[in-house]
Amino acid sequence: MEELFSNKLDPRKTKGVQINNIRSEIEKRKTLDKELLGLNQQKINKCNVCGCPEQTNIDFETNGYSWIKCPECTHVYKNMMPDNDAMTNYFKKATTHVYLDESSFDFRVKNIAQPKYDFMMRYVKNKIGRWLDLATGVADLPYLLKLNKWDFDATELYRAFLDFAEKKTGIRPKQITLLQYYDMFLDNKMELFDVIGAFGYYDLLSDPLEHCKIINRMLKPGGFHGINIPNSNSLSGALVEYLPHSSLRMSTPITISSFTYKSMVKMLGLAGFEVEGILWHGLDIHELLMRIIELDHNFKDSKAYNLLYENINELQHVIDKAKKSDLLLICAKKVREV
Repeated sequence: MEELFSNKLDPRKTKGVQINNIRSEIEKRKTLDKELLGLNQQKINKCNVCGCPEQTNIDFETNGYSWIKCPECTHVYKNMMPDNDAMTNYFKKATTHVYLDESSFDFRVKNIAQPKYDFMMRYVKNKIGRWLDLATGVADLPYLLKLNKWDFDATELYRAFLDFAEKKTGIRPKQITLLQYYDMFLDNKMELFDVIGAFGYYDLLSDPLEHCKIINRMLKPGGFHGINIPNSNSLSGALVEYLPHSSLRMSTPITISSFTYKSMVKMLGLAGFEVEGILWHGLDIHELLMRIIELDHNFKDSKAYNLLYENINELQHVIDKAKKSDLLLICAKKVREV
């Protein structure tokens, strides 16, 4: 397995709205939590990675939801969430503004989508084939796939993302869940994929292992699965425990799981995958600065703020090398059928 570290990024280019309006953004998250608590809930009675039933290790609480740390695989997950149908309907009907213009979309393609694509291609070895991108957001990665002549497909539930993607790229992902896509895949006897990406996906699922197994079944033997997942064993994870009710990153209202490297490897193994490569990266220093701004809004106008952001990639690299980054970018290879 290959280990890589750090991906340079200026969060002010992608997180500017949150930086400038942190208190209102925190209140929006709290309102969303209340809305989700009002939906029909399903209790999670065991670890949704390894199945361990022990639930005595309560880590912390965020706006009405308790979190549990599995004593077996170290996975961190909520004790309950709205059931799958309620969450799917919520995603489809939710209204959210897409804070992107032409320049910021181009920045996102170059600085977020391109590094993911380049990372995956280290292991795919420049083979062009079939690629499925799940929960694709504004379709920045499918936009790259289109430019690189891939035969691709994509899914996304948020209508605002779908509308933006179609207007900007001409690509409109399918507004369906993975389970619905898999039924369509079987009914139409579709060709197996070479690559399936789930970048920013597994943390939103009540049953991530089952989804991982379904992805295995849609991949060719030796095919690749790309994942970008929050890491609870990180500086940002520690900051959530310090100020759990106002986290804008690791513990969002729609987050169900926060993986660790150990729990992610466990899930992949159970689903027939082996890790080929991992990139330790994240925005932990940005999250730290956000917590300071939360406590003192004037901090964002200080020399110290500017100095820290000007050197944010160097500071983040220290966290990444210590393997305490809040994101894990993983390429896993299908090694067996499940």
